[in-house]
Amino acid sequence: MKFSTVVYSSVAIISVAASPHGSEYGKAWGEKLSQLQERAARGIDSPEDSFELIGDLETDGATTSVGKQIKRILIGEGDPQSRETYGLLGSLLLPSLGSSACARDTCCVWKYIADEMKATFQANILGTQCNKFARLAIRAGFHDAGTWEKGLDFGGADGSLVLAGEEGRDENNGLQEIIEVHRQWFNKYKQYGVSVADLIQMGANVATVVCPLGPRIRSYVGRIDSSKPSKDGLLPNVFAPADDLIALFERKTIRPHGLTALVGAHTTSAQRFVDRSRALDPQDSTPGVWDVKFYGETLNPNAPAFIFKFPSDIKFSTHPRMADEWQKFAGRGGQDHWNDDFAKEYIRLSLLGVFNINQLTEFWEKIDSHIAFTKNEGYAPFKSAVGEVFDMQASPPLIMHTRFSPTSNLVTALEAPVTEIAFFSLPTTAGEDVRTAVDDTLGPVTEAVETIGKSLGSAMGWLVDDAPPPGNKAGDSIAFHGVFGYATIEDHMEWRKTPRHAEIVKLMEESEQKYGLRGTDSST
Repeated sequence: MKFSTVVYSSVAIISVAASPHGSEYGKAWGEKLSQLQERAARGIDSPEDSFELIGDLETDGATTSVGKQIKRILIGEGDPQSRETYGLLGSLLLPSLGSSACARDTCCVWKYIADEMKATFQANILGTQCNKFARLAIRAGFHDAGTWEKGLDFGGADGSLVLAGEEGRDENNGLQEIIEVHRQWFNKYKQYGVSVADLIQMGANVATVVCPLGPRIRSYVGRIDSSKPSKDGLLPNVFAPADDLIALFERKTIRPHGLTALVGAHTTSAQRFVDRSRALDPQDSTPGVWDVKFYGETLNPNAPAFIFKFPSDIKFSTHPRMADEWQKFAGRGGQDHWNDDFAKEYIRLSLLGVFNINQLTEFWEKIDSHIAFTKNEGYAPFKSAVGEVFDMQASPPLIMHTRFSPTSNLVTALEAPVTEIAFFSLPTTAGEDVRTAVDDTLGPVTEAVETIGKSLGSAMGWLVDDAPPPGNKAGDSIAFHGVFGYATIEDHMEWRKTPRHAEIVKLMEESEQKYGLRGTDSST
């Protein structure tokens, strides 16, 4: 088995150096594996799960990598949560707002915006609770995106909540404060190409993760603003019959299980206008935390008296199309299950009425700041530390920058006790159509490795360096990397004995014949 010196940096700019792990990690890996297996087992396994494609994914298909990523999420095959963050290093190296370097990176300005949103949404400096602005931002995200149904070519997540004066509608009572905050943010950042539609949905996603225990939902930018008022009557009324509300959401492609997940956002809400005599009464006992108490306390007839239960939530909790999922969220393991389902369903909601999904950009850090870091004097200690471990002359480190997408389990894979790194090459003449075909071919491999191969986490992605690293085969560039983490070397070897692994090997052989894709190295 050949061992390679590899320094990895993902496009989320995670610089990794190998380090030994002790047995204390075993329990964490076991829990992670259980979560992955549970997610894989759930999938789209019920007619009550949302699965329809929306926007241009329905009319034109998934024609870009982002479109394909979102499609996989919508049909229950992709991970809706992101583990990618800028981190301290990325924040320190962030280009100045308005600089040419920041302008080159779509996500640079969004880092500044997200930081400002975070400060606005935290109830205290320790971040132990989220505040009223976080609650309002989440609600605003629902109310802008929810104004769409099948057959409409306008409405949805288009910023009309702010741009078309919709704050005057009865169903938007209470949102006036956050709408004004969004206007201020838009006036501040619009010169950098930011849309109100994206601000509203980014605000909802930032607010969700600022609330303790909340998921980090994958965020996309590039929505198109509209000042045309959305169609009235498309938002839910808490006094309506459950069947009418279920039908309302089904017209938005949101099935009952998805609706069950979405209403869980009431865990951080505090009503003001449903019953004015009980203004600011919360919908569960911990409105500053993104937990599943809402589900159990809605069911509990002896819940604290200060909790105000919406009539619609009471009906949903026992409805035959929703009760089973409601009980699962309220039960053991419900937090992880709900976070995953909510993230998936909110991505769907946040893209209703969006007909340029294939052209969106995922909010994550790009490569520029890491390149700047390697040229900065702060990089010297890292390079020296590597030199103390390896003979830099005889075996110089191979430094590569790879965009790992759509899988977000890179950190887990790299931190696993055993990590396999696979290198694939394509001819330099391979066009975008070949890369797309390779994406389609290898995309399902990560799921098989995690569910059947007992991998703790995996990631695949394309090299983004301008020139390939040295040592390639003539006419090839190292183009595609796979990273797979295992609890033990035995788990990895057992995976290689399975029928599914044999199928993948055959698939790779066929890909070599079709596209010239070759496995150039595999190090564990």
